[in-house]
Amino acid sequence: MKNMELKNSDSQSFTVGERLKAARKEVGLNQSTFAEMVDMSLRGYQANEQDVSNPSTVVLKKFAELGVSPLWLLTGNGNMMLDKTSKQIYEDADNSATETKAIVDALNLIFDNLMEPTPPETKVNNTHEIYDEIGIKNHVAFRKLINELSEPFKSFYLLPVINPKNESAFHDFGTDLDLYNFHPVRRSWVADKKLDPKHLKAAFPTDEAMAPTIAQGEIAIIDDRASLSSSGIYVVSVQGKVFMRRVEHKINGLHLMTDNEHYSNEQLNQEDSKKVEVIGKVVRIDKHSDRF
Repeated sequence: MKNMELKNSDSQSFTVGERLKAARKEVGLNQSTFAEMVDMSLRGYQANEQDVSNPSTVVLKKFAELGVSPLWLLTGNGNMMLDKTSKQIYEDADNSATETKAIVDALNLIFDNLMEPTPPETKVNNTHEIYDEIGIKNHVAFRKLINELSEPFKSFYLLPVINPKNESAFHDFGTDLDLYNFHPVRRSWVADKKLDPKHLKAAFPTDEAMAPTIAQGEIAIIDDRASLSSSGIYVVSVQGKVFMRRVEHKINGLHLMTDNEHYSNEQLNQEDSKKVEVIGKVVRIDKHSDRF
């Protein structure tokens, strides 16, 4: 009953997860079957429908192949089901793993371009090259799909995630979320804080040393212009290992501190302090499920 209400009412009032559930039921699939179709674990896909995580481009593409509008899934705008023109791209293409990866690459490239008002010609050329690699026969339909997928992101900056494949960040959901390469933050927030989006990045914690301040599954926004001149939480690299710590300057070196009593603090001498590479200072902490 709720599925019909969602389909026929103002679906913007429902969450992305609720729309995913409604769409899946509309095309007559259970969670297990759909998860297998997109090569996800059942638990990973259930996290999508429970609004713990948002769907990847692979999930959106599969729904589009089944006739469901990605724009409707993400925003509730428009109709649940695609028209024939928008679905054309999927009827013209095969469903090989190579093609799926190419489309994901194309979507990631276009999302990346949204960070820049005027993307360089090289990025535009790269997009056309990917079109050719995929073998798209209906460019108009594909661009329409891209515009639908891009629309919800236009009020956001998409920050590159420096450790998108860090499995520890997703220990509750397996490795299904490895496609999470960008983290959106609202443009209005960046403007209010007078930050430069070109110097902002995102990072997942690689351990639990900063819990409960920064817990596994949360994500930190960092400013890469920051130096170790002031106290705060930093993302640093020591001998190739990336981690988050509170950093304080002491007379004899750096003091790396944790917020978790089960992790020890470290006092570095002057020589070892020189080996610490600063990636950025934490300026905001988001819950993974709050990224939209």
